[in-house]
Amino acid sequence: MRPNRVEGHFWLGVNMALLAQHTNAFRAAASVLKARRELKRAASICESYHGAGPLRVLGRLEHKAPWFLGGGLDRSRAYYDRALKVAPDNCVSLLYSAELEIDAGRPDHASGLLHKILEAPIDPEWEFEHQRDRALARVILARLAPAPRFSDG
Repeated sequence: MRPNRVEGHFWLGVNMALLAQHTNAFRAAASVLKARRELKRAASICESYHGAGPLRVLGRLEHKAPWFLGGGLDRSRAYYDRALKVAPDNCVSLLYSAELEIDAGRPDHASGLLHKILEAPIDPEWEFEHQRDRALARVILARLAPAPRFSDG
């Protein structure tokens, strides 16, 4: 790996985070810590790489990691906010941020983020992700919508 290139640090961090989802608890903990280290290094080199990918994946890692491994909603939100400043129309960052806001009990904020996915122009380099995330945004918005109220008379 070339230590001053973002790509290796970013993709190693992504893969270590994915490994943490599919292994035993001890190895998962080690993978989370290594993923965080590599993603922070990637962000320090070029936080705008892959649509603010290092920031987005750090946000997801902090969102999904248990508290005893340093996970937390506030840290996650800070990473997503930074990612969305760098790449405001990135559908993956918008979706992850919306999921965080739902988990934080802020469905109105989540709804606004999901509507941005539906309204954002499609970047040809992210067309697959955008189409996938538009479909997911519609499903989540339907779940967030209040149930219709019927009167008795």
